[in-house]
Amino acid sequence: TTLDAHVATYQGPPIVYGFQRVGLGCGIAAPRSLVAAQFGAFWMGNNGFFGYDGSTVTELPCEVLDHVFLNINRQEIRKAWGVSNEASHEVWWFYPSAGSLECDKYVAFDYEEGHWLIGTIDRSAGTEAGAYVDPLWIQSDRVIYRHENGYEHSGVKPFLESGPINLANGDEIMYATSIMQDELLLSTLATAPLTLDVTTRYYPDGTPFAWGPYTLGNPTDVRFSGRQALLKVTAEDGAPWRLGGVKLEYEFGGRR
Repeated sequence: TTLDAHVATYQGPPIVYGFQRVGLGCGIAAPRSLVAAQFGAFWMGNNGFFGYDGSTVTELPCEVLDHVFLNINRQEIRKAWGVSNEASHEVWWFYPSAGSLECDKYVAFDYEEGHWLIGTIDRSAGTEAGAYVDPLWIQSDRVIYRHENGYEHSGVKPFLESGPINLANGDEIMYATSIMQDELLLSTLATAPLTLDVTTRYYPDGTPFAWGPYTLGNPTDVRFSGRQALLKVTAEDGAPWRLGGVKLEYEFGGRR
């Protein structure tokens, strides 16, 4: 419901169904924001995300919570909707951002690895793969898109961007000299290597400093410093690529 979560259990006539409340204060934000996935049910609430594993309801730890709920159109939140992407172990929600009357933003949760994705895209309805080979998601102008197919992005370079990462514990200035990846895979279809851009800060709300771009190898020589860093990897359109866990080689130091 809009307030709590309940489980309905078939009991046969004359009651037919019995109801048991399994969660308090975890109501749903919109009728279509409940998603059934491989490991349970997930939904968007008015100020958070929740999951039900068959026994208990838990609020999902979400590092992008403010990004979503401080920039959502509360008057149109009923249009928010969700869909499962089982092939990648993800649940996606689309919602109208502040000032938009239609769903133009998304937030996705990888329930296998426990991380979140955010971005901008116009999708107002859709269905997961199953009856169809690939997921079909529909734009607000009723154009149907086939997702999770191919590597084309309409000429837009695909990129992967992290959130702010504290270097060490974030209490000392670090000088990075090299970056290594657990895995770096670029298809033979690619016409250009992956590039890395780094944005650092000495304080969370301090002035950002841009470094790079660096051409990714393994390892990659870099030169940047700060207490906090944001990494952005960019590829050419039209080719598959993969990037593993990132490791930094660094030294501690002070500002001069």
